Amino acid sequence: MAIVATPVVAGQNYKSWNVTCLDADTTVSFNHGFVTPGGANVAPDMILHTPLLSVATANAPSWAVTATSSTQITLSKQSATGSGGGTPGTTVVLRVYALLPHSIIQ
Repeated sequence: MAIVATPVVAGQNYKSWNVTCLDADTTVSFNHGFVTPGGANVAPDMILHTPLLSVATANAPSWAVTATSSTQITLSKQSATGSGGGTPGTTVVLRVYALLPHSIIQ
């Protein structure tokens, strides 16, 4: 398997994804789909993430979440035992949120 980001909300100025993965998975890049009102690709101004594994899990991963270009977000984590989902492909281990400013600010 691999790190998989599944869209949850796909608005014009706000998007979110649920992320599933195995322990051994370390990195993935995916298209975020943000565009300006004129149709040009644009990187989100803010990316937030919420790890969902219990803090009691000794190997709960630290995630790096960045917009690596005007079209992609990259997720990275270490491959420690217990850093993936309990049910691979099903257990959501991370939520990612990305935002553009309101169109009046653009």
